[in-house]
This record gives sequence, structure tokens and C-alpha cells, in this order.
Amino acid sequence: MKFYGEILIFSMLLLTNGRILFLKRAKKDAIVMLAPLALLLSVLQIIAWGVDFFTICAFIISVLVVLSNFHALFRYSQRLYIDHYSVLMKVWAAFTIVFAFVALSGLIVFSRVNLNTKKTNVVETKYRLDGSFKSGFYKTSLFSIPDVQITEFTKTPNQNHKKVVVVIPDKRCDTEYLKPYLFMLARAGFTVYSGDFYTNDCKWLDSVWNSKYFRRFSLLIEDFANHNRFVSHKEMYTYNSMLECKAMYDFVREKNGEDCKMFLISDMMSKNAVEDFCKLNPEAIFGSLDLSSISEYRTAGYGCIEQTDPLLARFLSHKKDREFSAPKKMVLETSKQIKSAMGN
Repeated sequence: MKFYGEILIFSMLLLTNGRILFLKRAKKDAIVMLAPLALLLSVLQIIAWGVDFFTICAFIISVLVVLSNFHALFRYSQRLYIDHYSVLMKVWAAFTIVFAFVALSGLIVFSRVNLNTKKTNVVETKYRLDGSFKSGFYKTSLFSIPDVQITEFTKTPNQNHKKVVVVIPDKRCDTEYLKPYLFMLARAGFTVYSGDFYTNDCKWLDSVWNSKYFRRFSLLIEDFANHNRFVSHKEMYTYNSMLECKAMYDFVREKNGEDCKMFLISDMMSKNAVEDFCKLNPEAIFGSLDLSSISEYRTAGYGCIEQTDPLLARFLSHKKDREFSAPKKMVLETSKQIKSAMGN
């Protein structure tokens, strides 16, 4: 849906400013109303999917197109006719047309590789919760924005599971960017839970940058801008991840029963927290694995970006992988580790 939404926005922007090439007679400039509509849709894309390179491009170009068409919007609102466009308008239009075309081309070239989830026979169930680590969590109301989203991947929904896999993602990827691995792990026969927390009492970044809309993108920028400074916050990452471990532990036991046993999986930022949490709860946790220890996981900390974010993968010198080579090998290694921990 995100991909098609961005295709629609860039197409609307191209049509809006591309209209200057086709004016042959005085007319009402109704097409100009696509400009504010595209801006609205770009904001909705950010609300729905968060900030990334292409949602930022869509928003910036939409703002530029609205500003460059301000006079045309005013004339249309007054029901006046357009018989020509100014030189400045044509220059702005040419610039935004090129900008939108390049962004649209990049969006298509670096589109994500979608896994055919129907063939996996895996059911994805999302649990949306409100609350905080301090006060606890409860089911969110229908129209509110949740503080937590926990996703279950399983072949056997609506059942209590005695042994499950719990994933504590790195905050530079979250569940969305690990989905090829999570779906394939569930297809291998495991019930998997992965949680994304955006509570006010767990700060990964300052101010608005800690919100669900900006956090991943902001952490990526901080990582690439000054990696040494980024890794120096290891103690904070461990503390925050410990809170998430405890919340996931409580959620899984509440859903599946007190006798449910767990295998915990970490990824870079959550590695130390998962190791410490396993030592504190040996009666309920039968093993753990850090994804970054799997050699085939070449984009550790960022998720399966060779499928879910090919542009970031290219930035890190990795190619788009349509064969899901890395996730398949990651699942094989994870399965071995889980079965070994189970004593099979």
C-alpha cells in the first residue's frame, strides 16, 4: 500500500505541473487542485508509514508544487480563467517535474521485494496496546494511535502455544523490516512474536524524533553521521531493551499461559539486554540468539533491507535480493539453534 500511495502522489505531482505544457486556450485550471491533494496524501503517508527517503521526497515536492501554484490556486478559487503561465512558474514547474520524475524512477527501481505470504500459510496478527512500561499496557481503543504494536506470526492462530520465539528488534529496523525472516521462521513451524514500543517513558531520542513517525529514520541518520557516538549509548540501549523484554515476556505469558517457554532473539542494540534477561528468567526462557552472530545476516541492525529497503541496502553496498537468500539462511541457522536449545 505504501508503494502504491507514493506512486499516486508522484503521478499527481507530475500531472499538476506537467499541465503547463498543454495549455492551448484560456480555461479553468481545475488540475491545480491536485497539488493540495497530493500534499495531504503525502502527510497521510508519513502518518501511516513513518518517515523515509521517499515519503520525505513526496512531502517536499508537494510543498514546492503548492507554493509554485499558489497564484493558480487563488485564481481557480475565484473561478477565474488561466490564459498563460509566467516564466517563473514555468521554471518552477520544470524543476519540480524533474524532481518528481527522478523520485518516481528511484521509487520503482528501489521498490521492496514482497514475499508471497499466502504461500507460507502463516497468519499475521497485530495486537495494538496503549499504556507505558511503568503503568502497564491495555488494549487500545479503535480510533487511537497505539503506543505498542505486537505482531504474531504463526500457522496456528487462536491457540495457546507452549514454546514460542520472541524477537526484540534493533530500533533501526523494527518488525516491518524483519518481516521476510519472521514469516519464514513461522513457516518453519515456530510461533513468533515481535514488538514495537513507542511509549513516552522509554526515550531512544529526544523530543519529537522519538515518535513512531521519525524514530527509525532519525536513528539511521545519527548512526551514519557519527557511528562512534551512536554506539557509545550502549547502556541506554540495554536499559530500554530490558524494558521491552519484560513487557514482551508478560504479554506472551498472559496470552499463552504461565507455563509458556520462550526463545529470545536479539539484534545488535538489544543483544546485551536479551542476554541479561535470559539469565534473570531461566525458568521460562530456554535459549537465545543474537541475529548479528549469523554470518549470512550481512545487514545486522538494519533488518532484511535487501528486500524491505533496497535503497538503504544499496547505500550500504548490498544489492536487492529477490531470492530471499539471506532470510532463508538466517531461518536455517535459527531453527538449528532453537531445536538444539529444545534438546531435539
